[in-house]
Amino acid sequence: MSFTQRLGWLGCCAALLFTLGCKQSEDLHPVRGKIVFEDGSPVMFGDIEFQSTLEPINARGKIERDGSFVISTRGRNDGALEGPHKVVIVQAITNHFNLNVTHDHGHIIAPKYARYETTDLKVDVKPEENVLNIVVEQREDAPE
Repeated sequence: MSFTQRLGWLGCCAALLFTLGCKQSEDLHPVRGKIVFEDGSPVMFGDIEFQSTLEPINARGKIERDGSFVISTRGRNDGALEGPHKVVIVQAITNHFNLNVTHDHGHIIAPKYARYETTDLKVDVKPEENVLNIVVEQREDAPE
């Protein structure tokens, strides 16, 4: 076998291993939805993240002011892997230099949703377009 043939054979093997070892975008399914509090008001800011319970892959999205979100894994709005996922929602609130600044950010979510160890949110992504309605609790000690 010549050097060129060996090089071609090694290239084919590498491509095959890469293909077998990586999930392709065809394995991702569109996911969008809305996050609301129990009273029906939208969660107005933050990030939502899905953690697959089958693969070490996360997907995420930004929460818009109307509570809507679209999930992305590798590219913009490409969706999430099929199967069960744990869900976390993270809201970062800062008050630089203790300034008395008022923001219209709506209610704050309960802290349990911010960690995979404590969240009770779960979704099952189907091999179709997934439209989710997620209901969360408000943080009890948050100022109105």
